[in-house]
Amino acid sequence: MKAISFFVLTAIAAPAFSGEGSYKPLTRYSFAPLITSQSFTNSGDAAAWCTSQKDQWGNNYWWTPPSTCNRNAGWGSADLVGWPYCPSPSYLYIDNLCHYHYPTPQPANSGKPQGKNSCDTSTFAADPINYTTGNTFLEVSDWQNNHLSFTRRYNSLGGTISGLGPNWLHEYDKSITVSADGKIANVLRSDGALLTFNSGAQGWAGSSNITDTLISKKNELGQITGWIYQLSSDGSSETYSATGKLLQVQHANGQVINLSYDSVGLNLINIADSWGNAIKLAYDSNNHIASMTDPAGNVIKYAYDDNNNLALVTYADGKSVQYLYQHALYANLLTGIVDENGTNYVSWAYDDVGRATSNALAGGVASYTLTYSSSTNTSVKDPLNATRSYNFVTVNGRNLPTGTNQPSGSGCASSNTSVSYDNQANIISKIDFNGNKTIYQYDLARNLETQRVEAYGTPQARTISTQWHPSLALPLKIASPQKLELYTYDNGGNLLTYVVQPTSDSDGSSGLNVLGVGSGRTWAYSYNNYGQILTMTDPIGSKSQYEYDNKGNLSQITNAMGQITTLDQYDANGRVGRVISPAGVAISYSYDLRGRLVEMDFYAASNQSDTQSKTLYRYDGVGNLTQITLADSSVLSYQYDPAHRLTGVTDTQGNKISYTLDNAGNRTQVKVTDPSGNLARQQNRAYDQLGRLQQIIGMSGQSYTYQYDANGNLTQISDALNRVTTNQYDPLNRLIKKIDPLGGVSQYGYDLLDQLTSVTDPRKLTTKYTLDGLGNRTEVNSPDSGNSSYVYDAAGRMIQMTDARKVTATYQYDALNRLTTITYPDQTISYAWDNKLPGYLSQISDESGTIVYDYDAKGSVKQLTQTIPASGGITYPGLNVQYSYNSAGQALQQLLPSGQKLSYKYQNGVVTEIDLGDKPLVSNIAYFPLGGVRSYQYNGSQVFVRTQDSDGRVSSITSPVMNKVQSYDTVDRLTQVSDALSPSRTQSYSYDKLDHLQVHTLGASSWSYQYDINGNRTQTTTNGNTVALQMEGSSNRLQQVGSQQYSYLADGSQSNDGSRSDTYNGAGRLSKTVHGDATTYLYSASGQRMVKNSTRYIYDQWGHLLGEYSLMGQPQMEYVWLGDEVVSVLKY
Repeated sequence: MKAISFFVLTAIAAPAFSGEGSYKPLTRYSFAPLITSQSFTNSGDAAAWCTSQKDQWGNNYWWTPPSTCNRNAGWGSADLVGWPYCPSPSYLYIDNLCHYHYPTPQPANSGKPQGKNSCDTSTFAADPINYTTGNTFLEVSDWQNNHLSFTRRYNSLGGTISGLGPNWLHEYDKSITVSADGKIANVLRSDGALLTFNSGAQGWAGSSNITDTLISKKNELGQITGWIYQLSSDGSSETYSATGKLLQVQHANGQVINLSYDSVGLNLINIADSWGNAIKLAYDSNNHIASMTDPAGNVIKYAYDDNNNLALVTYADGKSVQYLYQHALYANLLTGIVDENGTNYVSWAYDDVGRATSNALAGGVASYTLTYSSSTNTSVKDPLNATRSYNFVTVNGRNLPTGTNQPSGSGCASSNTSVSYDNQANIISKIDFNGNKTIYQYDLARNLETQRVEAYGTPQARTISTQWHPSLALPLKIASPQKLELYTYDNGGNLLTYVVQPTSDSDGSSGLNVLGVGSGRTWAYSYNNYGQILTMTDPIGSKSQYEYDNKGNLSQITNAMGQITTLDQYDANGRVGRVISPAGVAISYSYDLRGRLVEMDFYAASNQSDTQSKTLYRYDGVGNLTQITLADSSVLSYQYDPAHRLTGVTDTQGNKISYTLDNAGNRTQVKVTDPSGNLARQQNRAYDQLGRLQQIIGMSGQSYTYQYDANGNLTQISDALNRVTTNQYDPLNRLIKKIDPLGGVSQYGYDLLDQLTSVTDPRKLTTKYTLDGLGNRTEVNSPDSGNSSYVYDAAGRMIQMTDARKVTATYQYDALNRLTTITYPDQTISYAWDNKLPGYLSQISDESGTIVYDYDAKGSVKQLTQTIPASGGITYPGLNVQYSYNSAGQALQQLLPSGQKLSYKYQNGVVTEIDLGDKPLVSNIAYFPLGGVRSYQYNGSQVFVRTQDSDGRVSSITSPVMNKVQSYDTVDRLTQVSDALSPSRTQSYSYDKLDHLQVHTLGASSWSYQYDINGNRTQTTTNGNTVALQMEGSSNRLQQVGSQQYSYLADGSQSNDGSRSDTYNGAGRLSKTVHGDATTYLYSASGQRMVKNSTRYIYDQWGHLLGEYSLMGQPQMEYVWLGDEVVSVLKY
């Protein structure tokens, strides 16, 4: 393992704290269900939406082109999730069988939820509270699988009574009721929204901001016999009975959810998907839902208090969540939640009219306070005591944000945003905190965005235009700068083809009529009757195929090479039990009663008894991951505060990383301690009131201070030496200028797809990049490396590269996009796949010979064989490296080409001894807490010891041949190395403001250096003797040192320095040097030197040099590695 130190490479970089982030709880699984209920104006909006949405662990959804938005999802968790919902225009008018009856409409600002909307029009703050109405909204998923779920939603001002009691609805609580005169139909949605439709000559019509369709079915007498509600957002339709009860949900892709009721038609008792998987509901004597039973027979129980409030939910594992309703005036207001650990996890407070005025998590953290200043303004104080003022307006019955005033932050003054709308509640303009403006246009019949201009009124203005499907809220065309995207769909809204075509429209202003240039890319898809993908064909015709079992679970994936991945052993809740890769490597999964992963076994499918490679996961009552036991029996334990925030991680030895959190959850201190609690290293951090990192403080006087603009762009970094780096941004929030601490200016240019097109260095030398609308970089024009060009195939794979020397390389790939050959004028590099094990690299052939990989049944390398080319009629023997592993996959033995055998011993998951043959070579290996190697004993006697300071920097190194002490400055640069065993070898270092070494002393000798504004060295003084270095005026190439002249090839490779000439191969690697005698080199495909004259080299699969040998394979030196550190050299 490599020792980690904290240091700053440049004046603008701050250190990353060692160990932090390495122990993130593993709470996400790899099988991601599609989210098909979202629609977007264009792919950029989709990507932005995915980025903005987070799961309960703070993990982002991720965007997979061309049209799906996925996330890694846990199963069946009952976590609190707050999505943006809007206020309702009126109370519900529902039959009194299951809802309160309100005889007259209520005011638009009464606080009733009106359902979800985009983040652009979100009126939610806190956790979450609608700041326009004071409505507390809560969403809890009690259970879910791939096709079904059971989710509860609470609205404090909902005014409803359902089977879950007052103010709660579940996701199937949807209904339609009609006024006594038959002219008004109220459609209740499961989020509490109430949509009103009026009867007319053309049927039922909603207000202009309602784009869904309501159809009543009638018999020959004109009596209503049922209803169909069609959603414009995703093309799904819902079928209702004549009395307005939900009977069926049919998704556009063909999947169906059927609902059935008890014998009197009152209570919903069964919810089944297209494959017959069903959840069942049971009721108590008061018609409250008493239990929900999932397809596996696991039961969740619900209990109620004397006011009929949902008071207790007991999950299948016996853990319970308690809901508290303790407001003095309103018996149905949710005031707190007691979690499965028995902790008062979250609380809410309300004013005398029932508006939420505050909420906080356990211990008072993550607290928000709302002040309702007027009918159009609310102030919200956040956990960092920053107060933001939110303005809003009512448009067409909806409360919509019109702007936010935020306080000042580090580097920026207080600022505000503004939003304006048309009379159908569509955003027509937005101005951000920096004053950048975006304008919008719409198809007003469906309220779908047809054009957006970002950075409006500036030279960076870009236009995105969209044409929509005539009946589905799905795009057919999206025109943006340099790119046109085309979509086709089947009748169910499943994407059939996606085409992306480059154009010459640099800013998007040509709109949808733009013509394509060059070749585009096309993806094609096919589906079964349930909308599940059957085939995916990429732009080069490679096809992947998917199969499903009779329960709708994905059972097989066949890739374009015909290799099969099998998924089987699903449980009744649709959770995969085993995945077998094309190589026959299996991973099996086990889950607890809440659907959380508790065991993962890794083994060869051909040997199912080989299940010792287990990883175990343990959780607390609320589902926080508390322990991981790895396959080597080492353990990681996780600690949380009562607010469910991660506060520490402890390893098997008792080393611990601890996090101190502020009220908003920012880490203000990160501390690592050893098993005795002694401090190993620490870092402190401060945040401004806008929640942005303001300062990083070390333990030895280090300090890095950050400033931002009002949009949160980093504008300045300063350190303990008062060095300042400043950044400037354009109206699209892209970095365009950086000024370093010496005043050097670097500038950056972009196209309107945000692709970097130029970099100008402080010497005003510019490197230019040419890119098309597909993101292909087709040309680079550099003053240092010359002009190079690139060609791509339909899949976006580079197939040809010509460098400035006019040397052309061609590239070929297999159907899985794996590189198979690179052809240069002087050699061909080839990669062979799958011969040894499907999905694995088998062989690499290049100018230096071949490397062949053999694998064991689990896919670990068991042998690596290297051969070099014959020469002068002599065939050279191959070199072999062999490995063996334990059941946890750790290397037990390594057999070097010399025949020397290295054996590895482990304790608590780390190597503690390396033996050479049957004798210890490196023993008593010890480690820093959650860090690298601290000490070891060599050959049973010689001891090597490092120490670290409280910043994690190496402070001393002691061995039989050295006793060094290292010193650092306040920006973590090494300033002195003294050696008690050899005081004359003491060295000192000093630097300029850009971290360039200025002065270096060694005993009585000294060296000093000067640099130009680009960091090129211009002068070297050695013990008083000065030599000047001169750069070319048009590049950063070294032209002259003293009287010594340098010459270069067109790509910037040095060809001659006056006494030495260099020759390069087609790949640009140094192949021959003549300096009196000639030295020749051969390289591997990855650029490793494999042969130098009569010496050959071999590397392991991680790139570590293992040894140096004669051409005939006689060992000269071999290296013993501990992680990434050489701990011994075997000389022969």
